[in-house]
Amino acid sequence: TSGGSGGAGNGGTIEVVADNAIEGPSLIAFTQLIANASAGGGAGSFTDASTMTGGNGGAAAGGSVLIAGGAGNGVLQGGSVTALAVANGGEGGDGNGASGGNGGSAVGGAIRVGSISGVDTGSLNVGTATYAGITALAGATGGAGGSGSGASSTATGGNGGSASGGSAGLLVRGSQVTVSGSGFFLADATGGAGGIGSVDGAGGSAVIGSADPARVAGAHLLITNRVNQPTQPGILAAGDLTFLASATGGTGSIAGASTNAGGAVSFTAIGSSLTANSIAFVAQAAGSGLGAAPEPITFLNATGTITGGFQFTTNQTVSLTLDQSSLLTDHAVIAGANWVLDPVAPVTIGTLTGTSSLVLSSGLDLVAYANLSTQGF
Repeated sequence: TSGGSGGAGNGGTIEVVADNAIEGPSLIAFTQLIANASAGGGAGSFTDASTMTGGNGGAAAGGSVLIAGGAGNGVLQGGSVTALAVANGGEGGDGNGASGGNGGSAVGGAIRVGSISGVDTGSLNVGTATYAGITALAGATGGAGGSGSGASSTATGGNGGSASGGSAGLLVRGSQVTVSGSGFFLADATGGAGGIGSVDGAGGSAVIGSADPARVAGAHLLITNRVNQPTQPGILAAGDLTFLASATGGTGSIAGASTNAGGAVSFTAIGSSLTANSIAFVAQAAGSGLGAAPEPITFLNATGTITGGFQFTTNQTVSLTLDQSSLLTDHAVIAGANWVLDPVAPVTIGTLTGTSSLVLSSGLDLVAYANLSTQGF
């Protein structure tokens, strides 16, 4: 009664890691690295038989990419990095005098670039990672619905496939990481378009972030001391860093929902320090998931200096906590639908300084565990 469905596509696993070793150091050096763990679902088929619907598009799931130096004695000397874990759902097949097939769903993969704690080397802590620039794309696009054909009023367009953005993050664990140029980390989701027909198909939904604690999704910066080594801090020196998560519902007779399920962007520094020219976090979606987790800016025993601007804007709830920490920037903009306090109060509240300006906005409450300082407005 329908054409054949497209096959599922699954991205693989790519790891480029200069890990630690008691026997001696490791070194990986390159001028350019492209790591592609993307996936695409197969297209649904069109059938020669009349009055048969098109086949459904196949689902797609992006794979995983890890590119890192080891904090103990693993050295990675990198040029430009392009890491891909993109998923594209298959297109629905066109109907033959009947409705089109539905587009395939898509789930973005997971990308981590930076450094890891790696094999335990005790007090040995000479590992580093350097990058000229980083582009990390972990998006998802649902497949378009197939077209309905024929004079029948039931020859509707297929529905667009759903899309869930993956995760793209810069990870710094207990070592020096340098990004001399820019870093762009994208975890977007775009629902598939509904197919054309007597009634167009519905657009596919799009989701960024995740309500499931076991699934990390979104665009993130995490800087920490080495695991079980509090005296081995993470140290980040970077140029311009951008972390973006956006959800766009598919077009159709009914537009696909666009949802931030929570945790779509986060900025965490623990037992560490960072310097950068600018850092921006942006999460964009039309709606918020029910009971979605806040999107945090969390510093614990950490310091940050951003010579240019700092931006953290989201349609979700924001949580700002500076515990025994400081964050200094020339100008800062932090905006969210609401602000909430972290469940754990700081030992000592730290200070957020926007030397030229400090702009904070909320649709509801505006509360934070932070002292605020500015010489501007």
